[in-house]
Amino acid sequence: MVEGRLPTGKQADGESQPLIQQQQMVPLQDSYVRSRAETLHNVESTIHEFGQHFHTIGNHGFPTRRACN
Repeated sequence: MVEGRLPTGKQADGESQPLIQQQQMVPLQDSYVRSRAETLHNVESTIHEFGQHFHTIGNHGFPTRRACN
């Protein structure tokens, strides 16, 4: 390593990026991936919950309302 220069890592496009910037991006990427996984889990849970409601409606029909007099 040349004195006064930061160590670099190669990017896919061939350009260099300082290693410090790459190391700082890892926690951000990890946080993003965890956030996306949590969001996906919430969506899947909601879909499952809707499925249970539709199953109940299919078996028992819609609840009826009494007419107000």
